Amino acid sequence: MIAAGLDEETSRAGFAISTLSSRDLVNSFLPILRGFGKELIDPESSVPQLDTPEAIAAMQIFEQLILLSPNESPATGELTNAERFSLGDIAMMSNYWATDWLSASAGVEPITDDLLATLQPAESEIERTCLPNIWVAGIPQGSLMSAEAQAFVDWLVLASTQEGFAAVGLPPARTDLVLAGELRGLEIPLASVAQLLAQSRIAPRSPYYPQLSRLLGDALARLLAGDLSGSEALREANVAMREFLSREGVLLS
Repeated sequence: MIAAGLDEETSRAGFAISTLSSRDLVNSFLPILRGFGKELIDPESSVPQLDTPEAIAAMQIFEQLILLSPNESPATGELTNAERFSLGDIAMMSNYWATDWLSASAGVEPITDDLLATLQPAESEIERTCLPNIWVAGIPQGSLMSAEAQAFVDWLVLASTQEGFAAVGLPPARTDLVLAGELRGLEIPLASVAQLLAQSRIAPRSPYYPQLSRLLGDALARLLAGDLSGSEALREANVAMREFLSREGVLLS
């Protein structure tokens, strides 16, 4: 409805996906797949889920959203779709992170007062959660410098340390700082991020996830290039993931 009300001659759009890398493409598709109740792999069996009716329905939505999304150029100085969204030229985006809010890209001044983060999907009968994009740091059990490592971790979580995170494009990991709303003079709507994290869940992970993600990303890239239909991209990725997991001994052939 938003897209229908826009002038085709303008640079505005109703929705955007990220397309600059295979990882971006996958992160643009997975929220839609989760909206239909599926993950990339089954959390119990590790069986790929891209040949399911839910995945096919998600792909149909994804193909519609592709038509609404501006193309991204990898050229230096060209705005990404995340930057266009930050500027208010794009109405909605699913693959948009707190780090995008904190982006220090030249010439991009986010309209933070008008940005609203909400849980996906909109349907009330489906569990509505968000997926955090996190890094986990720890001290290996066999570390030869565990005392020094512990001192670093203690320093890292200090409020005085984390207050400087926003200045380099990283959201702080402390809830009290996130809820403060303003860090080092930067007005950033991170309070809504804290609310989303409280209702978030971690996606099923696997030591093979990077490779599985790349296989799906390759198929989605061929979809964007017009070499495959949506259903063909799902089928190709699902077969490739099954073959890979079988070679690794995760699944029986």
